[in-house]
Amino acid sequence: MANLVFAVGIPIIVLALLAVWLISEELVSRRAYPRGIPWVGKRLELFPKTRANWRGLTRARDLVVEGYTKYSKNGELFFLSNFVTGPEVLVPLPMIPILLAQPDNILSPVELQCDVLQVHYTLSRPHSVISQTHSEVIRKSLTRHIRTFLGDIMDEISATIDELWGHDTEEWREVIVFEDMKKIITRATNRILVGPTLCRNEDFLDSSAKHSQAVMFSAMALRCIPNPLKPLFGRIITIPNHYYSRRWGKHLCPILRQRLADTLRKLRDEAYPFTEPSDFIQWQIRQSLAHPDPREHCVESIAAHIEITGFAGIHTTLSSTTSAIFDLYSSPPQKRYIDMLREEAAHVLSEDGGVWTKTGLAKMVKIGSALRESSRLEGGISRIARKVIAPEGLALGSFHVPQGFNVGAPAWAIHHDEDIYSNPYEYDPLRFSPLGEDFEATSHADAKGHADGSEPSGNDVNQAVEAETAHHKNESLTTTKGTFLHFGLGRHAWIAKSSPGRFFSAAQMKLIMAYILLNYEVQPLVARPPNTFAVSNIIPPTKASIKIRRRRAT
Repeated sequence: MANLVFAVGIPIIVLALLAVWLISEELVSRRAYPRGIPWVGKRLELFPKTRANWRGLTRARDLVVEGYTKYSKNGELFFLSNFVTGPEVLVPLPMIPILLAQPDNILSPVELQCDVLQVHYTLSRPHSVISQTHSEVIRKSLTRHIRTFLGDIMDEISATIDELWGHDTEEWREVIVFEDMKKIITRATNRILVGPTLCRNEDFLDSSAKHSQAVMFSAMALRCIPNPLKPLFGRIITIPNHYYSRRWGKHLCPILRQRLADTLRKLRDEAYPFTEPSDFIQWQIRQSLAHPDPREHCVESIAAHIEITGFAGIHTTLSSTTSAIFDLYSSPPQKRYIDMLREEAAHVLSEDGGVWTKTGLAKMVKIGSALRESSRLEGGISRIARKVIAPEGLALGSFHVPQGFNVGAPAWAIHHDEDIYSNPYEYDPLRFSPLGEDFEATSHADAKGHADGSEPSGNDVNQAVEAETAHHKNESLTTTKGTFLHFGLGRHAWIAKSSPGRFFSAAQMKLIMAYILLNYEVQPLVARPPNTFAVSNIIPPTKASIKIRRRRAT
């Protein structure tokens, strides 16, 4: 009975909140919409804003393609309703470098993330998102030390896959891809963030997953509620958030408390017998202690940074990996894509003596291309979103975007533009490898998209690829470009999303794909299960399954 009430009640609540949001946007909102910028989806009709907002909610992909064709291709901006991020102005390809050149006091990705997640209500330590010390840890420490963690990541990946998929070489076994990938990626990510003990603690993992779900649901609900009512409803709606956060913290906080005490004592007394570990917890403690805001120095804030890092990184890597598996195993068998990628993984692993190395991962250009292709084909509606926070707004050519609006690029339309990519709606896993038809074309078409030139120090991944493919100019999975926007662009690429860095995520995805290719047979799919388009998000199949069995002699 309780399950029935829950199943019926949640949709009713969601619909009611959507109705409140639509009505408030039409009748209450006093937002000054940008003048001279066409609003795709808005028409001359009764309740025009409400209907435009509804179309943005239900047909975002079609509207982005319409706006891109009508306006972006002619060098103009267009306006799109976006329930998740708020009203959004999407810029044409040539204007992307202008966005990247803006300082954070004009265009802020962090302010946008605070709005999307409604952090002042959904998180117990909202200042942790604002301070972004975890992003500094990712950029300065995690990316530089990826090579030292590859063994731990693969150990967790292989252990989890083996537990879930087994070792039976005779009988086919049906598995739900999304659910299994969630467990694999959650454990592998937490192996690096919190260590081998907690990453296998079921209560820790369960409370972490439920906290993430509660944050996403409550943020969505709060976006529907008018601002004057949020202080009241925010406390009620977010009760599950704080419950699961405390439950998650009871496992991690004692570890952090002891580590912080040891670190502080060592700072006061050099003779104190404590050797600082080189791990994410210690890096985060050091970065938090260096922050001028004293709120950052406590155990609860340090825990919040670790929680935020895992929350965003797991979600993004999960979607990309699930899509890549369905894309690859629904590809035409006669193309032999699976065999080619398996042969590449086997060759690289053998060449490095059976040990996964950072250089070895970079040599897997075909697997990297397949992952990049899935990200292009199945990626989000818009990318590199920032919020205009300058009081004077933002000038983009002859257009003016007022303070409070978000700007971004029409990623879906760019990724499916036949002037940039040949057969853009077809899956070609070799597209971004030296064998791919679009390899050189996209390299030349996109020279301007890399305008700000700033990359994390882990850019030696790409250098290793270039050394391996000496006669080819390669595009690796982690390369950010104006015509490939899955990871965002510029100094905030992925880091502003509180994700554990695109290099770390790419390493996980490559290792997962390689392990599956080398150790499991997968029955080819007759057709790829469809994605779900939800506002500006593209959700991979969450209930679809594949049939697997262990390969012999592995």
